[in-house]
Amino acid sequence: LVSGPGVIVATQGQLYGFASIYWKDIGVSDSAIGFLWAWSVVAEVCVFLLFNRVFGAVSSNKVLVIAGLAAVLRWVAFPLIEPLGLGVPGFVAVQTLHALSTGLLLIGLQKMIGETVPEERTGAAQGVAYFANGFATGVVTLASGPLYDRLGGDGFYVMAVIALIGLGLILAAALSPKAPAQAVTPANPDR
Repeated sequence: LVSGPGVIVATQGQLYGFASIYWKDIGVSDSAIGFLWAWSVVAEVCVFLLFNRVFGAVSSNKVLVIAGLAAVLRWVAFPLIEPLGLGVPGFVAVQTLHALSTGLLLIGLQKMIGETVPEERTGAAQGVAYFANGFATGVVTLASGPLYDRLGGDGFYVMAVIALIGLGLILAAALSPKAPAQAVTPANPDR
C-alpha cells in the first residue's frame, strides 16, 4: 500500500519544479503566485486540524482513495484553468485540492501505518514510506524538466495519469487478500 501513496506524492514534482514558471508564462503576478503557494499550505494545515473530526472514523484505505481521487482531479483541472479563463480564482480552487491530494494522503498514510504495523515497527515503516515518497518524487521531478519543455502546462495531465496509477495501486492493495496475522515474538526470549 505504501507504493500507491508514494506514486501520488511524486506528482508534486511537476508542481514544485514548474508551477511558478507556468504561472509566470501565463501572466500570473508574482504576488498572486506567492499567494497560491501559501494558500495550498493553509489548506493542508486545515486538513490536519480537521482530520479527526471529518476522517477519524474512516478507514485508512478509504482516506487514501479519497486523496488519490483528489490528486487525479487536481492534475486534470490544473491545465484547464487558463484556457477556461478562470484565472487566479481557478488556481486557488485547484491549490485547495492540495489539502486532499497531499495533506490527506500523508495523514492517511500515517493512519494506515498505525492500523497495520506493530507499534515497535512504526518508525521503520515510516522511514520506508517516506524514503519511497522522496525517491519517487525525485524521479518525477527529474522527468518533469523535459516534460515541461515539451508539453508546458499540459504536462500536468501526465501527473494525472501517474496519480491514477497510484490510485490503482492503493485500490489493488486494499482489495488484495490479507495475510493471516502472525504473532510477534522476540527472537530470543531468554535474554
